[in-house]
Amino acid sequence: MGSQKHHKARGELRRSLVENRLLVDDITVREGRADTILLGELELLKTIPTLAQYNIAHYEDLYTLENNKLKADIQDAAPRLCELLSTLYTNQRNQTPPTFTRILAIISNIYYTRGQRLSSYLPTILAVELHSKGAHKTLIQLCHAFRLTVSYTSTIRTINALKSKAIANSKRLAMEGNIGLAYDNCELTISITQQTQDSKSQLYSITTGLILPGREYPSQGLNQAMLDPTIRLTLPNIVYSPGAAQQVFDIRKGLGIRALQATFPGLVEQIFSRSGCTVPAMPQIDVIPPILIRTIPLIPIQESESSNTSNIAIHKDIFFRQFGLDHPYFEQSLGPLYLEVRD
Repeated sequence: MGSQKHHKARGELRRSLVENRLLVDDITVREGRADTILLGELELLKTIPTLAQYNIAHYEDLYTLENNKLKADIQDAAPRLCELLSTLYTNQRNQTPPTFTRILAIISNIYYTRGQRLSSYLPTILAVELHSKGAHKTLIQLCHAFRLTVSYTSTIRTINALKSKAIANSKRLAMEGNIGLAYDNCELTISITQQTQDSKSQLYSITTGLILPGREYPSQGLNQAMLDPTIRLTLPNIVYSPGAAQQVFDIRKGLGIRALQATFPGLVEQIFSRSGCTVPAMPQIDVIPPILIRTIPLIPIQESESSNTSNIAIHKDIFFRQFGLDHPYFEQSLGPLYLEVRD
């Protein structure tokens, strides 16, 4: 049985090599050097970062990468290899050509099999994604045996490194000060991951949060001197604040001039021209254009905001552990905090 499978596999490979137009047209193939050409294309693919060694600094590059550009780069670097894999995938029972995602997975598998340390980018990303979806350790280890992902130990090491990087990034943003914060509780259900007699789904109550980058913050940041706790902050409070008093006066003057011009056309201009003055113009208000901001998630907190004690523990986790702030920081600083308010 084994020899029949090997014979069939060799036959499919021979057929694919013959049907590969690029290989047949190359003169070196006629000299029996097809393997040299394919190995040369594999070497060229090393220059593509997606097939290179994993680096935590480039973890999110895959999510912002344009699929068409990656496809073009791979096909330009290894056209014969891509056609060979496409021909191998297509047979009498399967006439549908493979998608680029499948070709990329096969090439990544080849690279990771040849050198696990030098071609670990895609296997690492896939292992982290599987773990984030609740995949069991056994599944990740099975995928690693087929060289689809890194090992479970490497996966946990990568997740811990990403967690440390996220906390460091949160501390940097907190020290800059131009951020807001929102958090809320989250009910998380963990399904059965293995078939045992006592296995059952479990419900966890955790708290998740988002860092919201701010806009138009004061140059020195927000501080408590800007806030009077005895005054309820409403729209009139903002309009008639000390910094906006002159602007409100200019707007009122401009509206009055426009009303007179509409009621007595030409009279206002004559009066101002006789006195040698120009007609006051309506002040221009700077309108901040809307933009999409990228929120930064916080590390999940193993607490539920169901009690005052839990809320205090959540604040300690966010401000002390994740933001790395100390008590003197809260004596002067001020920042917006958004949370669920219950009656």
